[in-house]
Amino acid sequence: MPEFWRASGFHLLARNAAGHLAVSDDFLRAYLLRPEIHPIDDSCAAERSLHAALMDAPRRAVAAAALDAIADEDARDNYRLMLRFRDRLIAAGTVEACYAGLFRGDAIDVPPLFIDQLAHVILRNVLDARGQPTKVKLELYVDMTDGRNGGTWTKVTEYTDAGEWGKENTPCSVGTDPATLALRSRLLLKSETGRPELTVYFRHEYAVMLYRRLSVREIEPLRKK
Repeated sequence: MPEFWRASGFHLLARNAAGHLAVSDDFLRAYLLRPEIHPIDDSCAAERSLHAALMDAPRRAVAAAALDAIADEDARDNYRLMLRFRDRLIAAGTVEACYAGLFRGDAIDVPPLFIDQLAHVILRNVLDARGQPTKVKLELYVDMTDGRNGGTWTKVTEYTDAGEWGKENTPCSVGTDPATLALRSRLLLKSETGRPELTVYFRHEYAVMLYRRLSVREIEPLRKK
């Protein structure tokens, strides 16, 4: 099955027995290929040598002298940041443990970009395709600690979306099919906005709900007719 979010780096990882993403050498190598780290034409011999050594063995220890030998100051700083993050990943063992650990200290010492990348690959693991590209497993987690120490997240439900979410539901108005596929070219003529149909739905019944810090992102764009 084609990978629908390759940029997340999910294809470089494998799940452990608990279903978490175990840090792999290939995942570590991906950070060595970033433009801030990969050697350029002006890179010195020491920088090129260090990069080649890490590509060969991405978990190898790097002595301070090896970093000090890099001629370019920005390159030295970039390596220090990347290696500090790499060491966090290795020590944590899984992407999820590394992400949670970032919020348990007194200060976050890695670039926001790296934090975003971890969040992307964790979400990709949650949005795990089951059997075919049209089926996506959705899992809902709730945190009742208001985010303290990275939050204590508990899975409350899961659902496999096969593209037939509204198949057996009652239409909300005459002429509306709840199972209609979302297409950019199709408008809801009876809607207030006349805009294309939603691909994300929020629904609750018989309860008062408070939504906080809610984020919804469309992983796969609406299909075109």
